[in-house]
Amino acid sequence: AALVEAEGGALYLNPEFTNVTGYALEDIPDRETFFASCYPDETYRNEVLAHWQESMTENKASGIFDVTCKDGTVKRLDMHATFFEDGRAILAAIDVTERERARQELADLKEQLQKERDTLLFTLEGLPFGAVLTESRGEILFINPEFTNITGYDLAAIPDMETAFHR
Repeated sequence: AALVEAEGGALYLNPEFTNVTGYALEDIPDRETFFASCYPDETYRNEVLAHWQESMTENKASGIFDVTCKDGTVKRLDMHATFFEDGRAILAAIDVTERERARQELADLKEQLQKERDTLLFTLEGLPFGAVLTESRGEILFINPEFTNITGYDLAAIPDMETAFHR
């Protein structure tokens, strides 16, 4: 967390902010130094500044940003600011780098799984013999066209293995 005075000078940085970013109060004593240090790419910095201006509602603003730390690493921070009537502001930041990485990894795995599922179903569909794909509790997930040609049953007729054995 950080407490910022109306003129943009930093009044206080809590130890966790320094722990996450590496910046101490003397490293980012004012708003300009903060933005230049945390967002060294001018184009991205301007995007961040524009986002803060656009998202300010009822004296609050928030966003998730890629922040360049003092050691040069980039962390994803979920930032929330509250602006007081006297012009001061308090900024809270949560490091969501690992959460965002895990979320992306999960999305990538889901995409890979879907591709593998599609490949499996395509392969099963083209087999010259009957094939049935079931899950561990006996629910039938897929019946290929050749199985239907041989038996006359499709997935609607036999939704699980118990039903299939009674036919």
